[in-house]
Amino acid sequence: MNDLADMVEAAMSRYESGHARGLLESPDWLEVRSKAKELSAELEIKGKPVAATRLDREYVRLAEALRGAAAENPPPKIKDDFALWDMSQEFLLTLRSLSRFQGEIERQYRRRQTEEQKTFEDKKRGKRGPKRLSLKQAWRYLTVLQEWAGIQERNQKLLQRDRVRKIQVAEKHKITVQELDAMLGWYAKHRASGLFPNDPRTLSKGELGQWFE
Repeated sequence: MNDLADMVEAAMSRYESGHARGLLESPDWLEVRSKAKELSAELEIKGKPVAATRLDREYVRLAEALRGAAAENPPPKIKDDFALWDMSQEFLLTLRSLSRFQGEIERQYRRRQTEEQKTFEDKKRGKRGPKRLSLKQAWRYLTVLQEWAGIQERNQKLLQRDRVRKIQVAEKHKITVQELDAMLGWYAKHRASGLFPNDPRTLSKGELGQWFE
């Protein structure tokens, strides 16, 4: 903001002995106009639309005052046009005031960016897998499921013995058969969604680290 204020002050002083048309057509004013648009867009992006609107309004008022002075016949010198200098001071006051809050605007913008990035990463991580289990719990689940998959493979023709095998696996891991059934259901649910392969033995603890915290 202070940079633009300095540019306006320098341009007004440089052309004060001339007419408004000379200032409007100068490279200095083209730079002022470009910088004003840039700052206005920046304020919008950083969530300060009210400040952007005020900056736009004050710039337009000064530009219209310059065009009005340029249209007079004969056009007055800039240094002799009180209304024109008054408009420029209003614009400078707005820029100086906004500059005092520039640091806070930047802090709020960075904080919002950080929060948005965290939300994005949370959502992205949530799509990769369930978050309710810790890595330690997930590894425990996988250990049980891998052993159960091995038993099923060895006993495909003896499905009637599954219940006995379930009891044996549950007792070995100090869980109930109901808990084992819940684990199997949990795995089947996420396997159906495409998250896990059909055979849990193909998963490693390293791969689980991508999905669970």
